[in-house]
Amino acid sequence: MSGRPKAPRTPRRPLEWDDTDIVTVNPGTALWRIHRTRGPFPSAWSDYRFYGPLPGMRWDPHPAPTAAHTDCAVLYTAYDLPTCIAEVSHPAGLVDTVTASPFATSWSPTRPLRLLDLTRQWPLRMDATHALMFAPRSTCRNWAHEIWKTARSEGKQLDGLEVQSTVTGSNMAVLFSDSQNALPAAPAFTSPLSGPMVFTIAANLAARVQWPII
Repeated sequence: MSGRPKAPRTPRRPLEWDDTDIVTVNPGTALWRIHRTRGPFPSAWSDYRFYGPLPGMRWDPHPAPTAAHTDCAVLYTAYDLPTCIAEVSHPAGLVDTVTASPFATSWSPTRPLRLLDLTRQWPLRMDATHALMFAPRSTCRNWAHEIWKTARSEGKQLDGLEVQSTVTGSNMAVLFSDSQNALPAAPAFTSPLSGPMVFTIAANLAARVQWPII
């Protein structure tokens, strides 16, 4: 049976949202990321990526073509460390705590973050469905860019997107560049993935999903 696509490649109507479509991430909420500190693309815990969009990333809001942008950036975060580890480990099916000296870092925003919630009914209102979460990455990037562009053109305060991890199903926060002023001066926690506490969490995840760990 044919019909309208559940996850159209681009929005089919002008995008709009109101406060009922917004998730607020309050100060005190822990956000996690994993970042490489060595190798060809090292980054600090607070570094947003201005270069994009990248074909391997799902919610990059950058305009095409791929380039270094001055006003558009992204930072992928999760609300729990196992989701972070699963996200970066799934492509290889290996939990690698060594290569490029990866660190796990957690912090809380210094002000409330406003995220457009894609996990509930907003996609349906925009002639898409929840299937958008699991659409091809290029489709998700198209939507992320149109959302970012709409927020900019209409002067709406939007710090990013609330999405679901396609690996674990847990919610994640994809932060746009407007959220940079909500980062604290220092993180609440940071450790190499090979550090004792973080390695234990990584090893438990690896055992549950039957991935090797190094």
